[in-house]
Amino acid sequence: MKTIYTVFLLLLLLSCTSSSEKLAWEIANNSQTNKKELTRFLEHYKTNKDKDKYKAACFLIENMPNKYSINGKEQKIYDIDIVKADSLIKSLEHSFFLKEKSPYGSV
Repeated sequence: MKTIYTVFLLLLLLSCTSSSEKLAWEIANNSQTNKKELTRFLEHYKTNKDKDKYKAACFLIENMPNKYSINGKEQKIYDIDIVKADSLIKSLEHSFFLKEKSPYGSV
């Protein structure tokens, strides 16, 4: 009986990780050129204990593949290859600051 409870508890804990979170970490860890920056960004919010900011960070990384800009030579530069953790952190913090200050943020 004790084994059944242990297995149940283990399955319950494993299910607490969202598929969005798993995908974000998978994308960050599979980055060929920018793994260090992307994982540092996710780790920053995972250790800060702010669930909303961590969910937002996961959302950003999850939706970053295939987003790009065009340079002067008409070449695609993918965001996931060049974005820095400090830039992402600064942008996310500013977004949450604006949300808190907005009269529509509490709606």
